[in-house]
Amino acid sequence: MHIADVCCGMIGFSRSSGISSRLIRWFTRQDWSHAFIVMPERGEDGLPMILESDISSVSITSLGKYQKSGDHVEIATISSLNTEKGLGVAQTKLGRTYGFFQILGFLPVLLGRRFGIPVKNSYTDGIVCSELVCFYLYGATGDEKWFKMKDDTTPGDLYNTLQQWPKAKWFKMEC
Repeated sequence: MHIADVCCGMIGFSRSSGISSRLIRWFTRQDWSHAFIVMPERGEDGLPMILESDISSVSITSLGKYQKSGDHVEIATISSLNTEKGLGVAQTKLGRTYGFFQILGFLPVLLGRRFGIPVKNSYTDGIVCSELVCFYLYGATGDEKWFKMKDDTTPGDLYNTLQQWPKAKWFKMEC
């Protein structure tokens, strides 16, 4: 799928050769370091806008930022989502700060997983990218499971969960 063909409501996953992406993937032992939601608007560059939580806050930016060399992006389109309702829920998080302490809170969660012990992330301030996508999916589906998993979910967890969803179709994004 070409970057210009990406549509509103799709969910994207990315990884790059940058230090933060590599650290997140090493820490989680997963392939993905970031997740975002495609908005209905187009930017000045003509490319779709995305809603994401990055190092500063929850914001809307151009999907064109992933045209850098070395970034790998996959996009999921999921049928039967109430995209408008999902975006409505996710957009209430605009401007919220990034959840730095939530990242630290993933350490006990991930250690617990390795030993089969369920552990909840005790830090819930701020918003991380996977949490934002969970809010979107909660609004778009009405399914409580997305709300319940928002604090303990990594981009890789979301990717793996959506890979098993029969209504999801996957595309590698070509820039």
